[in-house]
Amino acid sequence: MFYEYARLIQEIQPRFFLLENVRITRPADLAKINELLRVEPVRINSNLVSYQNRDRFYWTNIPNVTVPADKGVNFQDYKDTDETYCDQFIVPRTRSREIMWGDGVNGKCKNVTYCNKVNCLTLKQDRWANSGLIEYKGFCRYLTTRELELAQTLPIGYTRMLTKTQAENVLGDCWTVDVIAHIFSGLKEATV
Repeated sequence: MFYEYARLIQEIQPRFFLLENVRITRPADLAKINELLRVEPVRINSNLVSYQNRDRFYWTNIPNVTVPADKGVNFQDYKDTDETYCDQFIVPRTRSREIMWGDGVNGKCKNVTYCNKVNCLTLKQDRWANSGLIEYKGFCRYLTTRELELAQTLPIGYTRMLTKTQAENVLGDCWTVDVIAHIFSGLKEATV
């Protein structure tokens, strides 16, 4: 899909473009993308503007894009405490989920109950490499939809028209709004 994107950039030659991808670890891959797009990426972790660790590369020709200042956002200030609402996100106790949680210390999934930051949101919260689990009522719970929305710096209720699973998929695959707003802030100067 990237090569199609690069082809379209060359063919259409838009005034501005933006491409986001996970942090690339193979230098040859990074060099190839840089060559095709003719720009170097800016590496931004969403944890600077939200309580989610989401380390990404952003390639853009928008001028003067920098790394945003750290806002010091702490998950503990946003953690859902509405028990009735949180009950909807209790992890069903099965053998595989007990392995995922462990005892909250030795599980395959991070316990984010008292953390300042959660892991990167994923398309499905029911995986070991998810955003993290929260100690809850003798076992654990997933992050609530409200917590997932806030992690992407969206307003609470933004995905209310979706099912829980649809919201997880959309939020796990979307951009962190405040990162994109920061990048787009360079457009003001470029279009004057």
